[in-house]
Amino acid sequence: MTQSASIRQITIIGTGLIGGSFALALRKHGFRGQIVGCDQPKVLARAKRIGAIHVGISDPIKACNGSEVVVLATPVGTIIELMERLAPHLPSEALLTDVGSTKAQILSRAQKS
Repeated sequence: MTQSASIRQITIIGTGLIGGSFALALRKHGFRGQIVGCDQPKVLARAKRIGAIHVGISDPIKACNGSEVVVLATPVGTIIELMERLAPHLPSEALLTDVGSTKAQILSRAQKS
């Protein structure tokens, strides 16, 4: 993966198994920007300890501040709530994506937002 000059920071909300693995893969493949994790303090401490994230912030809105890419790596029901909560706080050029296993509910809500 080549580092894009425009992506300086990525936020991953949900730094457990999937989100943490995604963060580690970013670093393994050469992402040199900052990776911000958002989760419960205990989960963030582990993600920092294994080198998955640079910074851990428990508040999702604060965690997204300054990020060009936001990845929602939480259960589907939480993804929908987070999407609606975060959308008003993200710049229009930010990419908001998810790793949810089902898309029907997520797409339906995204189209309404």
